[in-house]
Amino acid sequence: MLKRFSNRMIEGSIINQVDETVEFIKKNMHVRFEISGEPQRKEIWDYPLLALREAVINAIVHRDYGDTADIQIKIFEDELQVWSPGFYRSG
Repeated sequence: MLKRFSNRMIEGSIINQVDETVEFIKKNMHVRFEISGEPQRKEIWDYPLLALREAVINAIVHRDYGDTADIQIKIFEDELQVWSPGFYRSG
């Protein structure tokens, strides 16, 4: 179950959209910290940040720009969904 609901419209250049979207996801996702003998603590996110960035880039690049629907990202306790407008063509 979600603890809170956040909604955000992100516009601007594609690079800005990717960066702002990843930051938005990070603010709405769990992170824990591992303290070791290193000078800096290690951040452990629910999902690897590089994988999140790749999912966001794919959603933006491969969307159907003829469709006016927005890309949607939904964060649940046990999953993260990235939805990009378009349709599936079989065969």
